Amino acid sequence: AADLDAVIAEYGLKGPYSKAEEQAVLAIIPRPIERRDLTALCTVAIDPDDARDFDDALSIVPDPPEGTVQVAVHISDVAAYIPEKSDFDIKAAKRGFSVYLPGRTLPMLPKNLTAKISLGGQEHSLAHTVILTIDRRTGEVLSSSRCHSFIKVAARLDYDRVQEYFDHRVAPESWQAYLEMLDQLRQTATLMRQYRRNTEKFIDLPLPEIRVKCDEETNRILGLDVHGQREAEQLVEEFMLAANSAVGQELIDRNIAGIFRVHAEPEAEKLVEFSAQTEQLFGIRTGDLSSREVCWKFVSSLPDTPEKPLILKNLLRSLAKAKYLNCGQLHYALGKINYCHFTSPIRRYCDLTVHQQLWKMDTNGKSRSDTALKRVAESCCELEEKCDAASFAAADRVKLRYLAEQLDNGVENLFLSTVIKIGSSGASLELAELGLYGFISNDLLYGGTFRQGAQLRIGERLWVKLVRIESVSGRGIFAPVSIDGDR
Repeated sequence: AADLDAVIAEYGLKGPYSKAEEQAVLAIIPRPIERRDLTALCTVAIDPDDARDFDDALSIVPDPPEGTVQVAVHISDVAAYIPEKSDFDIKAAKRGFSVYLPGRTLPMLPKNLTAKISLGGQEHSLAHTVILTIDRRTGEVLSSSRCHSFIKVAARLDYDRVQEYFDHRVAPESWQAYLEMLDQLRQTATLMRQYRRNTEKFIDLPLPEIRVKCDEETNRILGLDVHGQREAEQLVEEFMLAANSAVGQELIDRNIAGIFRVHAEPEAEKLVEFSAQTEQLFGIRTGDLSSREVCWKFVSSLPDTPEKPLILKNLLRSLAKAKYLNCGQLHYALGKINYCHFTSPIRRYCDLTVHQQLWKMDTNGKSRSDTALKRVAESCCELEEKCDAASFAAADRVKLRYLAEQLDNGVENLFLSTVIKIGSSGASLELAELGLYGFISNDLLYGGTFRQGAQLRIGERLWVKLVRIESVSGRGIFAPVSIDGDR
């Protein structure tokens, strides 16, 4: 708890809403707008098992045009509850994002409001729906339409059990009514992803996600959850990407000011440095990465070796950081242009802003100007950087505390590390399975018989154990160990 308090203070994050604010949102009544009744559709939400808000759901639309599949992407219609310049719109703008720290959530919107507007939180949910018409054979999105809607979420599914069903065809008895739809969504998403791979040549950096699992009531650390993006997550992502693209293009086509997600081309100097480092450390030639297609081919052809995550992480550091702009430009990693964020209005203010712009357009109101949205985009960029930095710092501190607790309890874990930097006092390590950096000092490295005078190299892999936590520097100090005589 003290670690989290320190991070919140250090990064100037806003704490939870007050009891008075939480009480005030209960009186908010959604604004009226013409809605399409889609409650007859079989609709499911697929989220992490510990999800805190539910702002998206999916349906298969029956009787599509011949040769197509129609998928309805339902997003919580937050703009119905939060008009521009209203009290909670102003407060949400100052937060910018919901921040998910290990064991503590700092929501962009009050919890009581989030519960009210989350899909599935009531008999009939208010949604903003994008209906995608997809070529059944190729996976190409042929067209899209958008409407405000009523929906009824039949079930909330979780990624772990959806993946188990995909892998082993095992599902809870209560899911039987949704399995055929899951299969169809899976098949469609796979085709869409393949179509994007062939046409947009998206640069996929499949780095594992390491999440610290905590009990928010007791602040007790439960453990670390490590996994890459699986087919279950990719299924949902595919439809969200398509909906975001459809809305972004509509904003452009109808000349409505919007906020777009932009990822600039990387700097040539950083790519040259990455290429030289990759060839020196791993003996892999990258080719001329200034060509986006060469970069795509390089990433796509990397073999699944222990070095792959380190190579991809180094490449990620060489790329520019994605940001928000009030004009559509290239998203380098996705290979998309005019791409916006629409699908997470409960937790991202930029998405809420896009919803508010569409609401004004759909009700013949006066939308915000391009100049006004430029200011919103700049603010969101600054807030995103701060929120991300806080999340990373909190996760690292809690991971170290978790390791320290295990050390105090006599648990000796061994970790496979990679040497990423060598200095005068020792070597810096990356511990991929923890998502942490560590340090091994020269006295621990060369003081015994471990190295026997051999020179340590960047890129070398070492088995290490935790020795202690340096609370001031916030890093773990590790020592090498021998595994089956391997030194």
